Amino acid sequence: MKIVRSAWVDFGEIRLKIERLTPNQYMEITSLQTFEGGKIKVDTHKKLWLAIKYCVKEVEGIDNYSLIFEDQDGSQVLTDDCVMDLVSLQVENLAWLASKVAEGGIPNELVNPLTGEKIKGVKILIGENKQKKSKKK
Repeated sequence: MKIVRSAWVDFGEIRLKIERLTPNQYMEITSLQTFEGGKIKVDTHKKLWLAIKYCVKEVEGIDNYSLIFEDQDGSQVLTDDCVMDLVSLQVENLAWLASKVAEGGIPNELVNPLTGEKIKGVKILIGENKQKKSKKK
């Protein structure tokens, strides 16, 4: 078993560096799960928003764009405008990734929970090192 603190994730043309959540960030996201009438209720949109805000640390593949961070309890997190930018790109499977990170870690691969099959088109490179994508000419 390996402890994973960061990874690069390829979504086709877009590549994101993600880091695991801090304990406080994890507790904040888990506190969005409540019980009402004997059923579990989760503010899914807020959960995914916060997971993206907290875990994304770098982005490649977007022309003339840089992420902007702000300090939150000693951690550098994306501004809400940056989260909105990433969400508006409609990167397929970004929500699946955010969901897995919000559940407590960086996955080795993304699996569709309905089918159990690996999600195609997403490559997760575990660790700090990565090879730069070659620029298309």
